[in-house]
Amino acid sequence: MFTRVFFAAILAGIAAGLVLAALQHYRTTPLIIAAESFEGKSAHAHGPAKEPPAHGEPGHNHATDHKEPEAGTGHDHDPNAWAPDDGFERTFYSALSDVMIAIGFAFLLAAASLLTGIAITPANGALWGLVAFAVFSLSPAAGLPPELPGMPAADLVSRQIWWWTCVITGVIGVGLIALKPKPLFILIAIALIAAPHLIGAPQPVSHEAAVPAYLIQTYVANALFILAVTWVVVGTALGFTLKSHNRVES
Repeated sequence: MFTRVFFAAILAGIAAGLVLAALQHYRTTPLIIAAESFEGKSAHAHGPAKEPPAHGEPGHNHATDHKEPEAGTGHDHDPNAWAPDDGFERTFYSALSDVMIAIGFAFLLAAASLLTGIAITPANGALWGLVAFAVFSLSPAAGLPPELPGMPAADLVSRQIWWWTCVITGVIGVGLIALKPKPLFILIAIALIAAPHLIGAPQPVSHEAAVPAYLIQTYVANALFILAVTWVVVGTALGFTLKSHNRVES
């Protein structure tokens, strides 16, 4: 069973990763490139440099990130740091990263299916994807939206702790609703899901940024849209690949 699920998740992740890479290339990468021209102005004008997002939003090209200094020291560009060249090389490494992320998404859904005993099928795969999108992307984005280069941000560790708390309580909440659909457990689930948002996500000292507001808004909307599509494709593709492996084994 492990081998069957493993290869099904790999295939589903590759399919979704290619979709993610294509959408990112045309929708968010141009926005990131545009924002990079404001990054130095924002960081030097408004305090600590922005550290990379902890949760891998689409469009954020980790392969092209420069080394960030400790908070409060400003930019410290490493002249020896490797980065892919613009054009094909940057696109290739970005696409490769997207495929790996999508494969990780597929493994998360496959693991959730095995733990809950609820099968992922072509009929319910999209629903699985939407629920995962709500837990892993939409809910955390309500407090920590996807970030462009040059945007101010709170301490990285604080953001990571809040993000993980939001995701863990979301997973537990959704699990209670799916496995224990009784009023008491549903109320507990709602309370768990809402708790991190009632506490509030860590925020930077100042929200001022050199990046234009329209660029930020367009990026956040596109990043969330791409994540939603990616999760739906992952769930649907996983339903089909699991069904195909079941048919082969039978």
